[in-house]
Amino acid sequence: MIQRLINNISKNVNIFIFLRRIIELDFYVLKKVIDTETKNLDNISRILDLGCGTGDFSPCFYNFHYTGIDIEPEYIQYAKNKYNLDFRLMDGRILRFGEETFDCIIIIGVLHHLCKKSCLEIFHELKRVVKPGGMVIIIEDVEIGSRWDILGNIIRKLDVGNYIRTEEQWYKLISCNFNILKKYRIRSFIPSYEVFVLFA
Repeated sequence: MIQRLINNISKNVNIFIFLRRIIELDFYVLKKVIDTETKNLDNISRILDLGCGTGDFSPCFYNFHYTGIDIEPEYIQYAKNKYNLDFRLMDGRILRFGEETFDCIIIIGVLHHLCKKSCLEIFHELKRVVKPGGMVIIIEDVEIGSRWDILGNIIRKLDVGNYIRTEEQWYKLISCNFNILKKYRIRSFIPSYEVFVLFA
């Protein structure tokens, strides 16, 4: 019953955005991470936001050549209506871009919805479309295993993603496919995330 309600909320774009902004204080911490990790990119850089959802992070990239993709038509339509940027309906496992297209690829809160096989398919595509020396930033929900993180545990339990992994599990999955430049944990008000900065 509760899970069905959560699934319905996630499909209602306006309610979904409203609740996420409350839970994560309008994504202040995540936006700060994006600004910090992309500060050395120049304004001709091409950015891919894989799993962009409703485009909440696209304003961070107004000074770049930005493309956001998602598999949810309602999210893409919302983003197109709200932000004057390039949004496309596309599956991250089959990217319709040429090789070495992007200087930076960012993935926020996408992979915890996907099994290992789907993650590996996405990684294969990322390697193909990122330029040599390009950057990949992965920010994912992390299972921290603390009973004292009461609100965080509730949020993770209600999350529609079925593959929230521990830091060790994320590290193992990602490091088999990319060189990890750095990793660190953040807290976006209630949810905890693991940040991985990778270079191609």
